[in-house]
Amino acid sequence: MRYKRAVLGLGLAGLLLSAFGSPPAPRPDPNARIIMQFLTVVNADGTAEFHYIFKYGKALLEDIKEAGKVPLDDICEETFAEIEDPDFTFTQENHGEEIWCTNMQEFDTLPDLVDMLEDDFGNLSVRRLEIENHTFFLDLSWSRFPCTSSDPSDFTCEWTVEAPGKVGENNATRVEEDRLTWDLMDSDTPRKFQAESAAGGSDTTLWIVLAAVLTCGCCTVLLLIIGGVAAYLIWSRRKRASEAPEDAEAAAPAPPSLPADTIKL
Repeated sequence: MRYKRAVLGLGLAGLLLSAFGSPPAPRPDPNARIIMQFLTVVNADGTAEFHYIFKYGKALLEDIKEAGKVPLDDICEETFAEIEDPDFTFTQENHGEEIWCTNMQEFDTLPDLVDMLEDDFGNLSVRRLEIENHTFFLDLSWSRFPCTSSDPSDFTCEWTVEAPGKVGENNATRVEEDRLTWDLMDSDTPRKFQAESAAGGSDTTLWIVLAAVLTCGCCTVLLLIIGGVAAYLIWSRRKRASEAPEDAEAAAPAPPSLPADTIKL
């Protein structure tokens, strides 16, 4: 299973850290030398993605480069070389001063994502992961996750969800816009990950309908105004045309008197 391969990846990371260790830190460090992130992206249309991301921090990369044992361009391939599965591949990307090894899966429906999570993560129970009435609901229960370290500055592990729409009630460790993150470093005890978000749909449709009504209304008013102006111009032109002969007749001079009319016998 992919979960077991992920644990193997953590073991390999441990070997690297044992070779390039650093003094212990008293608490989890967001700038740890290695960050293990499980990222779930949920879209409003019900499709989803699951990203398994292994992030090498600047300090560890400098130590590896100085040691010269592992070429940085091949660090993802070297880290997961023992995983014998052609479908489990990683892309290597540079993110600033970090190198990320990422494996991504796509899902056409949320039930497909649920099946993968429950199959690949034996201690994870999906109580609810769905979009209903334009609201996204997340409710996961994790009995135990082997993502702990005696030195949090070396290794940090987190579960992240990008929710569709504005995030509502949740119990995430931190929230950044539509992204919720739970710290897994203390996951020896049972944990629940819960969140809701407005996935859109009804409000958007309503605004579209209102915009269409307003547009049609404005067009109707405009047509009425244009029609009224045109009718007035036609009426005015006809009126002037009918008054023109009368004015011409009234303004015409009287005919001159004939000579016979002026001679009196």
